[in-house]
Amino acid sequence: MYKLTVEEINKAVNAGAVAGDKNTVIMGVATDSRDVLEGNLFVAIEGERYDGHDFIKQAVDLGAKAVMVSKDVHPDRDVAVIKVKDTVKALGDLAKYVRSRFHKPVIAVTGSVGKTSTVNMIGMALSTDHKVLLPEKNHNNHIGLPKTLLNLDDSYDYAVLEMGMNDFGEIAYLSSIAKPDIAVITQIGLSHIGKLGSKQNILKAKMEIIQGMDKEKGILVMNGDDGLLKGVKDFLSLRCVYYGTEEGNDYTAYNIQKYRNGGSGYNIKLNNREYEVRLNVPGYHMVYNSLAAITVANELEVPVASAVEGIGRFMPKSQRTEIVRTATGLMINDTYNASPESMEAALSVLGDLADGRRKVVVLGDMLEMGSYSEDAHRQVGVSCVEHGANLLILMGEQARFISEGAIKAGMNAGNIYLCDNHDRLRDLLTLPVKTDDAVWLKVREE
Repeated sequence: MYKLTVEEINKAVNAGAVAGDKNTVIMGVATDSRDVLEGNLFVAIEGERYDGHDFIKQAVDLGAKAVMVSKDVHPDRDVAVIKVKDTVKALGDLAKYVRSRFHKPVIAVTGSVGKTSTVNMIGMALSTDHKVLLPEKNHNNHIGLPKTLLNLDDSYDYAVLEMGMNDFGEIAYLSSIAKPDIAVITQIGLSHIGKLGSKQNILKAKMEIIQGMDKEKGILVMNGDDGLLKGVKDFLSLRCVYYGTEEGNDYTAYNIQKYRNGGSGYNIKLNNREYEVRLNVPGYHMVYNSLAAITVANELEVPVASAVEGIGRFMPKSQRTEIVRTATGLMINDTYNASPESMEAALSVLGDLADGRRKVVVLGDMLEMGSYSEDAHRQVGVSCVEHGANLLILMGEQARFISEGAIKAGMNAGNIYLCDNHDRLRDLLTLPVKTDDAVWLKVREE
């Protein structure tokens, strides 16, 4: 993080009052008192379950040199106190100020699926010869994104950010803070359709990412195989660049292959030269994520060979298509948030890796589907059968609809197990499941 004085922070957030030494130098920002390091600013955020104001003493004891608050507080020790109306807004304002000091490219990624993998693949593509700031954990909201930006300083060459949303206006706010030079939209799917009502509205919400961009210099990178995204360029003055596997894209993958070790690969021709891209991760969807990364790297004039080399080292984070092999079987741990698109992608991966083993699919509910929920879950059941699933273990309120879809598509009801809690689920994973099965686990943790 840039070194900032309390006075600089005061001006950046338009604080109402400051107590203590305004010349105190701050090194780092924390919003969780357990994460405070010596010299940090502790921002007290009032949440649904906890109020950061209750943990100011702990933050100061751990070395916080200043606290940002929205309530009257009186720390026991001599620390600066920055009083604001809204600490969450002030956190965003401070991040916006830090971003204004960073004069190198910032890339932001949104979309219904593939955001985190794409962010990390872009990071790998750029990091062969450069230092890249990436989000920690799943920092993609109105608190997490500002926290990521606050780690910026001039030692970094690029920053790659993730932007998530639940409703209209949220990505617009994040874009106003991050002011991306390049924005990436991975795909428009059904996530959040329960709240937004239609895929057209989801597109509208995702397109808010351009609101903080320079309309003359900014670049919007999109999946050109997505029908909704393909027509966006006709309505924008912003430069639009498309990637995909179909003809007509600016960046096109061809000769796509699946490797027996679980990886995949393809060829791409850029700058009058052909490159072979080899991925250590399975799945057709990963081809798209890596294409987005190559597109961004090439637009930033990073050598394609370096980008391809970096992408080849990419491995997914825990709980995101993590493959665990045993002596005779395998388990695909993919317990992160589910959507119809991510379900379809993971079923394809299971089919690629099963290699003759019995395919066991363990599924939980997809959330935020609204009135689309029953049909969406039935379609997942159909997809399970189409991808050759032999056994289904289902948990959740919507499990019966997955079962209905699978039975309608031809699966024997005797090969479908329903449960309503994790204890029963664990029993089922040890009884009907065999040691040489290929198991795909897509159930949210307790």
